[in-house]
Amino acid sequence: KKPKEYTMAVTAMGHQGIWIEAIELLGNMLDRDLEPDVITSNAVATALDRGGIWFQALRVLAKTQQIGIGLSCVSFAAAIRACEHSSYWQHAVWLLQEMRRLDLCPNIVVYNSALSVFEECQQWELALQLLLVMEQRHVDPDVITYSSAISSC
Repeated sequence: KKPKEYTMAVTAMGHQGIWIEAIELLGNMLDRDLEPDVITSNAVATALDRGGIWFQALRVLAKTQQIGIGLSCVSFAAAIRACEHSSYWQHAVWLLQEMRRLDLCPNIVVYNSALSVFEECQQWELALQLLLVMEQRHVDPDVITYSSAISSC
């Protein structure tokens, strides 16, 4: 198989939330010295998000960075959403900090993902702080942003 075919298969698995198979296919790519790209990484992260597997999402982000694949907002948003399913708001905070460290600018999807985690974990102080950060970084809130922030209180 070619890298593009693997990526297409991983993407399909990601949409279906078949995270074990997506990780196995990623490992298979690496074993065959085929280089996954950011789209492959995003697809695996999406599968892990849908499965609520936060610890694997963090591992995939670390491995992706280690082998030199660029990270994107999509991967981070998916990893943050995976934290929501398990109520690990601390990891969501760490992921936002990691994005800053890597000079990645979170977009509205990333911020809304974090706000959903804070909502789920009733971390209203963090939700309000994040609204201020969004304002400072000129990211316009939307209905989802306000809904999550209000529901966290």
